[in-house]
Amino acid sequence: MKVRSLVCILFAVSISAGSETNRTATDLLRSGLIAMGGEEKIRGLTALHVQAVAIRNMLEQSERPRRPLYR
Repeated sequence: MKVRSLVCILFAVSISAGSETNRTATDLLRSGLIAMGGEEKIRGLTALHVQAVAIRNMLEQSERPRRPLYR
C-alpha cells in the first residue's frame, strides 16, 4: 500500500509542472496513469527502489575551507 501511495504522490508532483492549470486532480491522475502504462500496470508494482546520496558537512569540514569562524 505504501508503494502505491508513494507512486501516486511522485506522479502528482511530476505532472504538476504542466502548463494546464484548470484540470482537476482526477484528470491529472488519470492522464498520468495512462502515460505510465495504465492502472493495471501500476497496481502490479510490488517493490520500489529508491537511491539517495546525503552529504553532511560540519564546521571546519566543508568542501571549500575558509578561515575559522572564531577569532
